[in-house]
Amino acid sequence: MTRAKPLPLVGLGAGSLLALLAILLSLASSEVLKTARYDDCSRQADLIAQRFDFALRERLQRLAARGERPDEVAAAWWVDQEGAVLRRRPAAAPEPPGPLLAVALRRGGEERALDDGARAAHWIPAHRLANAPEGAQGALVLWDAAVVRARLLSPLLDAGTDYRVALLRGGETAAELGFRPRGVGRPSPPFASWQIGVGLADSGATRRALRAQAWLLAGLSAWLFLVLAGSIGLHLRRERARERARGERERFLARAAHELQTPLALLRAAAESIRGGAVREPDDLRRCVDIVLREEERLTRTVRRLLKHLRREVDPDAPLELGDLAEEVERVCADHRAALAAQGLRLEWRLPGAGSSLSGPRELLGDALAEFLGNARKHARGATRIRVELSAPRADCARLVVADDGSGPSTSPDFGGDEVPGGAEGGLGLVLVREGVQAAGGKLSLGKAAEGGLEVVLELPARAVS
Repeated sequence: MTRAKPLPLVGLGAGSLLALLAILLSLASSEVLKTARYDDCSRQADLIAQRFDFALRERLQRLAARGERPDEVAAAWWVDQEGAVLRRRPAAAPEPPGPLLAVALRRGGEERALDDGARAAHWIPAHRLANAPEGAQGALVLWDAAVVRARLLSPLLDAGTDYRVALLRGGETAAELGFRPRGVGRPSPPFASWQIGVGLADSGATRRALRAQAWLLAGLSAWLFLVLAGSIGLHLRRERARERARGERERFLARAAHELQTPLALLRAAAESIRGGAVREPDDLRRCVDIVLREEERLTRTVRRLLKHLRREVDPDAPLELGDLAEEVERVCADHRAALAAQGLRLEWRLPGAGSSLSGPRELLGDALAEFLGNARKHARGATRIRVELSAPRADCARLVVADDGSGPSTSPDFGGDEVPGGAEGGLGLVLVREGVQAAGGKLSLGKAAEGGLEVVLELPARAVS
């Protein structure tokens, strides 16, 4: 018997590598995803710093063009070259901070960003101002850091993101901000000494999401292992099934060869005896002719069964020939009654009552019954009577029982195994019967008959016909 082929090493190695990579990825996923989120915070911080500078510039242009004070501006003073206040917004604004004003007036013709470490301001020269008071040198704009932090930054975040942003002066804690900054961007003057911090809005949700992703990857690795193990198991099961099929095929061929060789050998011996002149007497010649006819019939029957078996293998779904099962039982019993009587065996058969019949796989039932009777004639030790009974235990089933009153077979036959009653000579027929019954959806079993001998029970799908 040939050995099973080894597992494909390439497929096994690839599957193991994929499973290992999935496990390593699940172990490193939390840190990798966390780092990716923090890097995204840094990118958001740089982007918001650029948007923040643009927003400040837009508000300065509004103040210069319209004279309107944006909410983010704490106060604005229009002053002359001596520093005297010509206009202030709001009207109740205090005097401008002297240090910032002095720095602005040194280069009064240039726009400048001012930062004394505690306050952030802008100087807008007069030529950039619309509707400026006569004699104005420019306008000093003082930013309200609290309003800038509260109202200007949050709208700069991309819609739908789960980040938070704050303008950091330094020293703020995560508890005060409500989040921990993970990315920092630096705006342009006058807020150059400040920082724009971006962090995760809900770090707990992020941790839960990371944990869920890690579990997902761990589940994926487990699934890959299961798929790999299942594939290996399926491969091994298929290999074992192929080995069993190969073994059954070899045993089947051995039985077929034996079944065909025996009648061929007898035919050859009879033919050579006649041709060689060894048989001269009419009685001897008649016996040789009887041998030829008997073995020819046996050979024809065997070849016919083999052809049926091959047709079933080629087309397992081919419909079976249906017919009256009672007529088939009566025909086969009538054909075998004389041969059984010659060996001292009385054949009795019982059929369903008049007025009803069973329709089913007639040819299969006839072959099976002929095989059972042939084996009983050869191997029913000490038997004097053979009972054949056809019945319908259910509406969709026909049951055929063949029993004898002998002492039973010398071994414990089993139609489901490799050995069948009758040895090698009768084994092929029973194997063909067994496979035909299984293909038809029937059932074949052996047991001890009430008469004491062997009982064979065959069940086939059938239907009652009135």
